[in-house]
Amino acid sequence: MDDLTRRIANFAASASFDRMSAEDAHLATQRVVDSLACAIAAYDCETAQIGLRLAEGAAPKRYGGRVLGHGMRSTAADAAFVNTSMIRNLDWNDHFPGGHPSDCLGALFALADTAGADGRRLLTSMDVAYELVIRLSEATQLRDRGWDQGFAIGVSTAAAV
Repeated sequence: MDDLTRRIANFAASASFDRMSAEDAHLATQRVVDSLACAIAAYDCETAQIGLRLAEGAAPKRYGGRVLGHGMRSTAADAAFVNTSMIRNLDWNDHFPGGHPSDCLGALFALADTAGADGRRLLTSMDVAYELVIRLSEATQLRDRGWDQGFAIGVSTAAAV
């Protein structure tokens, strides 16, 4: 494992709700409500419907995922895809110069139930994701170089999960 990967893993592993400030917990809660509202508003969007058809019948393995609002379980990846499709469809979700940190949340929502995560654990995972998206975006300046936010989102989501 290289040093940067080790530092990211250590940061994620050492995160705890008790270390979050009250303001950060409040802001994370607002982002949960915002993202869920976006998902509800896009419940029947075309992208989610395509994702649901692809996910239907997929047998969840060890860590299955839950699709928001559809009462469906599928693979973690399929559930994360559908959840993220609903969150992003109307493009009303949060924004940071360099991307949308809430793009990480579809995966966290998909796996929260399987992981036995309570609200505090979900907010802690969100805090990890947001901190890393912002830090990676600022450090790499990839958006200024014509790259999309996907790099920061992918790394941050994996760490938060």
